[in-house]
Amino acid sequence: MVASSQAVAAGAGRRRPVWSKWPLAVALVVWCGFVGLATLPEFHAAARSRVPWMLSPLFHDWQVVRQGWEAWQRGVDPLASADEPFNYPRSVLLGAQLGAGRVPLEVAGVMMAGMVLAALVFLLRPEKRWQALMAVALVVSPPILLLLERANLDAWALVLVIAGVAWFGRPNGGWAGRVGGSGLVLAAALVKLFPFVAFAGLAWFGRGRGRLAAVAGLALFALWLATSTGEIALILRKTTRGLEPAYGRMTAGSRYYVERVAPTVGRPEAEQWLREAMNASLVGCVAAFAVAAVIGWKGRRRAALVPPRGPAAAWFVGGALIYGGTFLLGSNWSYRLVFLLLCVPWLWRAWEVPAMRAWAGGGLGAVGVVLWAPFHLEFGWAMAREAVTWLLAAGLTGGAVAVLAGAADPETPPPAGEDPICAPGKPS
Repeated sequence: MVASSQAVAAGAGRRRPVWSKWPLAVALVVWCGFVGLATLPEFHAAARSRVPWMLSPLFHDWQVVRQGWEAWQRGVDPLASADEPFNYPRSVLLGAQLGAGRVPLEVAGVMMAGMVLAALVFLLRPEKRWQALMAVALVVSPPILLLLERANLDAWALVLVIAGVAWFGRPNGGWAGRVGGSGLVLAAALVKLFPFVAFAGLAWFGRGRGRLAAVAGLALFALWLATSTGEIALILRKTTRGLEPAYGRMTAGSRYYVERVAPTVGRPEAEQWLREAMNASLVGCVAAFAVAAVIGWKGRRRAALVPPRGPAAAWFVGGALIYGGTFLLGSNWSYRLVFLLLCVPWLWRAWEVPAMRAWAGGGLGAVGVVLWAPFHLEFGWAMAREAVTWLLAAGLTGGAVAVLAGAADPETPPPAGEDPICAPGKPS
């Protein structure tokens, strides 16, 4: 009886504090809000009148996918058809054969919102009160709400990457966990292409057969890519890009062109200026990433001091490379900024290491600014936001190099508490 009482007391002592549940509580409130948007037309109309980026119908991008499925079932290739807005890999069309199109739009959108919010609660598990407050702010940031409102396939890609890395990194997952985790990351890449860079984290941190599973997944994606160049060309041709809400190396120059160049010079001169600005942004971005990579290499041993508990380091590498890679591409809709959240758990841990505190604090601050800066800003503030996005892209690229190089450096002393996915050192 005494032993039982002691066990109960010990269990109560290990109970997590109330603030650790704040992200879950806020996620439930957000999900209930989307249930209301989906079921109450007056609520949706009122929200649209106040939020300029909301579209009709609600869950607009999922409706585009459904239209593609319907066209496919009629014998029309929606990707090749100029009359269809579908601009995703044809692998997405497999959903039509699985009967996903029979799920009503509103039900599917609400389910996707719940899936994303559950994944974010799983990802952002705070260990300190300030981390809980930050997690709450991130869960309700505009890019996350935009992703849920559009129900874009980035939602599936995000969930698959979070789940795939976590499954791959389970200490007792064994061969099945490595293959299954790689398979989920491969599925994310086949849905939205860019998540393939998450294999970098798996390949470097997976040891022995785990690394083989990651390399095999990446090889399968490369094989698909090599045989699908025409498909990718169609996707790029049909993908629309805008100034807002968007991010990338091209957005600052495009905004300057629209507001400062085009109104003051003739069209030929303006178009020439825009071409030169886009080329300069590419050169500048590559140069900034190269400098950041060198700095990251030099800081690899400091990065290796961050405790490698769980899959945080692999999430960080995936999120950093996704943000940096999509930034380099030029222009992306702002809901893709949700992949920055993959970087947060490792940055929280890096903050606890004195040698990494300044870099981690700068990274967390920049992530917060980028995620919470309004989509529509006056020109001066918009340029300031663009400067932060550039610094963040370079900083995360350097951070990814530091984490990867620190894990591979045989002279790096392994921190205490290493685990199978994030343990630095030579592969077994």
